[in-house]
Amino acid sequence: MIEFLGDAYVLITNARELEAMLGEIEGCRALAIDTEFMRDKTYYPLLCLVQLATDDAEYLIDPLALRNLKPLAGVLSDERTVKVFHAGRQDRELLYINCGVVPRPVFDTQAAAPLLGMPQQVGYSTVVQDLCGVKLKKLDSLTDWSLRPLSSGQMRYSLEDVRYLIPMYDKMRDRLEQAGRLRWLDGEFAAMSDPAAFETREADLWQKVKKASTLPRRQLVHASNLAIWRERIARKRNIPRRWVLPDELVVEISRVEPETADELYRIRGVREKLTSGMAKDVLELLKRGKESDPSTWPVKEKRRVAQGGADAMADVLMGIVRMRAKENRIAPQVIAVHDELVALAGGKRTGLDLLSGWRYDIVGRELVDFLDGKEALHVVDGRLATVPTPTE
Repeated sequence: MIEFLGDAYVLITNARELEAMLGEIEGCRALAIDTEFMRDKTYYPLLCLVQLATDDAEYLIDPLALRNLKPLAGVLSDERTVKVFHAGRQDRELLYINCGVVPRPVFDTQAAAPLLGMPQQVGYSTVVQDLCGVKLKKLDSLTDWSLRPLSSGQMRYSLEDVRYLIPMYDKMRDRLEQAGRLRWLDGEFAAMSDPAAFETREADLWQKVKKASTLPRRQLVHASNLAIWRERIARKRNIPRRWVLPDELVVEISRVEPETADELYRIRGVREKLTSGMAKDVLELLKRGKESDPSTWPVKEKRRVAQGGADAMADVLMGIVRMRAKENRIAPQVIAVHDELVALAGGKRTGLDLLSGWRYDIVGRELVDFLDGKEALHVVDGRLATVPTPTE
């Protein structure tokens, strides 16, 4: 049996305490989860605190003292227990790294909020005040959660991040059910529990390099090779990838294509980042890229419409979005923002919120069909409408 101090348990710091806690929460209907972490100086985020809450109790787990969080895997994957988060992508990633499983099933209150008339990416404190009538105090965002001992203020603050999640979940679920929208989130929540969401293919790493897409394909192959090389070093040393080589140097080296160390070091900033051994590796990667088969080079998504045309087309698409938003009583900007519509009009078909989950069901599919010529815009009874394009 766990003994509580005031309204919270003293930090769980050993396996015996963790086992006792797991016995108490096993099979609970809902488990609120939040984490505190640091990522300034490491490749892998340093998990500093795990906060949990059930209907009856609140818990703090100290990963820096406990070290092994694998025993949490059972409750995190227990289908009887809904794991409740707010904007929990990083929390789920941390639990995947430290426990070996992605929590499931999940309910994310930030993802559900837009379907209840709240802004997209609404903050936790705003939802707490709206649904629970509680105004939370803010803690300094620069707090170092890795320092020990944690103050009583830090512990109280961290517990507030889970204290209201289950009441919020209950109220949101009831309202969504009443509105007939609860099932709209099934696909989105299922995707949140997919381990693939936290795994990046090495061949796709170049897409995370800022401005790499501005390079022609013959130079983009260098950016791809450098991004993979940088990732492996950062992972091995557990340091931020920018410490190995920042994005701007990845792009500039790829553009210049130096063939000697002297040419490489003439690029401003390279000498401060690359040792002679690393410079040799970079030059070898560039040589390998030049000799590689063009069919293996990264492929950029082709723009179907020029930038100016994409901007104009986005305005047309927004007309359709507004029509569907009005029908569903959802703010248009919650369904799609202008930049996403420009990207869609330009030919992008991956990585857009508009093309997944409930947004796709409401209007995303219709927009793609319109752009592909399968639907046409008409005015019907004074209202904008899309109708199937006649086929011969």
